[in-house]
Amino acid sequence: MAGLDQGRHPMRFAVTASTVSGLLVVLATAAAGRVWRSWPDRYALPVLALGLGWMLVALPLVLRARHRDCGSRRVFLIVDAFTHKHWAGMPVVFVDAKPFESGDAYPPGTAYAGCDDEKIGVAAAQWVARYLHGKRIRRPVVLIINGGRLPHRERMFRMRLEAEVPGVNLISDCAGFDRPQATQVVAAHLRQLDAADRRLHAVFCTNDEMALGAADALVFAGIPWAGDVIVAGVDGTPDARALITAGPGPLRAPVVQDSY
Repeated sequence: MAGLDQGRHPMRFAVTASTVSGLLVVLATAAAGRVWRSWPDRYALPVLALGLGWMLVALPLVLRARHRDCGSRRVFLIVDAFTHKHWAGMPVVFVDAKPFESGDAYPPGTAYAGCDDEKIGVAAAQWVARYLHGKRIRRPVVLIINGGRLPHRERMFRMRLEAEVPGVNLISDCAGFDRPQATQVVAAHLRQLDAADRRLHAVFCTNDEMALGAADALVFAGIPWAGDVIVAGVDGTPDARALITAGPGPLRAPVVQDSY
């Protein structure tokens, strides 16, 4: 019956199967009780044992037949470009981060769709520079949070920001592309700067997960000037976009990679 197809309607199948199974158990229990009361003792126990034994034998056969009736299913896998890849004899398209430095290093049947990491760093630096110029901040302090990889993003961000904002004070730290870790890292720098009677003006994170963590740290820092610090990230994830749209808040801009 198409309406009870387990693959197409798993919830309907599960509810129906559970209901029918429950009714069968009730009927079987009632029948067993009646047999037990009506038959002589010497027949009741062997009959019940035979019935239970038949059920135990039949159940695996029914399940196996059900398994054989299921059609084959196709599965596809999407993986990021941060881990080692194994080629499966089919076309592979990498996104987000380049897995190889040059085009000649790509195995046959593979390609990359994304933005150059150096261009990402430049775009982020230009946005942060415009913000700092607009606020007329002298000798601003900017914290860079990297993930331990993708060094070109940080390097180009540093180079371009130093060129566009002379006297900028850059601080760098690592948070492993992890939101909670980024929260802890940024919170520690906020405390250190506040204890030294200094202020932080901007945070650049090399992905949006860390940018969200940086925003969390700023919101719950309990330091008066922390509310004026802005955060820029990379990727344009749904969570980051939603937080920016909901504003106002620390997270102001992500560098979005349009892989279309």
